[in-house]
Amino acid sequence: MVESFWRKACTVVLGAVLAVVPVVGLTACGGNPADQVKSVVTSNFDQIKSLDAEAIDELGSMDELKELETTYGISSERLIKAFYGHFDYTVDSVEVDGDTATVKITSSNVDLQKVVESYMDSLTEFATSDEAQKLVTEGGQQAVQDKVVELLMAAFEAEDVPIATGQTDLAMERADNSWTYVNEGEVLQVLFGGQDLQGAMSQFS
Repeated sequence: MVESFWRKACTVVLGAVLAVVPVVGLTACGGNPADQVKSVVTSNFDQIKSLDAEAIDELGSMDELKELETTYGISSERLIKAFYGHFDYTVDSVEVDGDTATVKITSSNVDLQKVVESYMDSLTEFATSDEAQKLVTEGGQQAVQDKVVELLMAAFEAEDVPIATGQTDLAMERADNSWTYVNEGEVLQVLFGGQDLQGAMSQFS
């Protein structure tokens, strides 16, 4: 049951953020090309870094997030903050060559692999506890589902949640005076400190 929640949450929340950090980029307006590229990048990623009420509302408006809330009882706002509440970044350099550009970005965010490892430790401890037996007897499957999902969220929300930091080369290209991201996978790498997201998502397989 938690495998289903984890995969759905990752897929939906990662997809939601791509709607706020669009792969289509923005129209370049004034300045030299390097400044144009940096402006596009910062205007996108600053929305996630600030995670203000407007950004949360935009991210949380997806039907898929609302479905997760209905099924698992975890609010869209809580999920968004769990995945992006620790995001930070700096633009290290911008190199432009004609209609292509490479932006080096150092970023950090919650370490998904370590969060899941922490969760698995908590789940193992819970599974052998008296509380688990009581939940099965008195609350049934729904109570157990609620508990294991809450354990996963607790791992995300821990005060000492592990943070991953890494550098990403973000490729961009210009067409019709608009700078666009070449690869949405690189956008997601920026958002998660260069982590292997596929590896993190497959840990329950």
